[in-house]
Amino acid sequence: MGRDVGDRRGVATEGAWSRRESRWTSYDSEAKVLAWWFGGGCDLTPSYLYEEDAVHFHSLLKTACDKHGPQLYPTFKRWCDEYFFLTHRGESRGIGGVFFDDLNEGPHLRLPSPASEVKRPVSQEEIFAFVKELGDTFIPSYIPILERRHNLPYTPLERRWQLLRRADTLNSIWFTTEGRSSV
Repeated sequence: MGRDVGDRRGVATEGAWSRRESRWTSYDSEAKVLAWWFGGGCDLTPSYLYEEDAVHFHSLLKTACDKHGPQLYPTFKRWCDEYFFLTHRGESRGIGGVFFDDLNEGPHLRLPSPASEVKRPVSQEEIFAFVKELGDTFIPSYIPILERRHNLPYTPLERRWQLLRRADTLNSIWFTTEGRSSV
């Protein structure tokens, strides 16, 4: 029997969408765990790009990832960039973030072997600590941006752009969750 214990949090404003997701999945048979893994990530999709917001958001994610292994941030950032690339438009959806799946004690297609000298979380406890660290980083990575931007004035034309970008985000979420593998 499979279990998926997930936590998906999203925050939307008129000008940006941010999402954080974490999950732990296991498959059990007669009280024995046959397989388990963690997945998740977070990303930011602003209507208008401000370099200082991107730097702030990514620097906190990198700091959280680096505490658990030097290859996590570049690997999971690249995965997020690939996952949220709008192929029909030839553009990225937002400024990215980090995304991962199938993180467990065994080999991983995108990470060094657990037996390598490069540090990465491997045990359930180590991976959970990483997922928790990343989750705890979400609010401090996003709230300062929200506080800086939520009261900015906008014209009717800018409002229309915001609605178009939000529709792109929702369509992207639907297409990636309904018909595309994340690996």
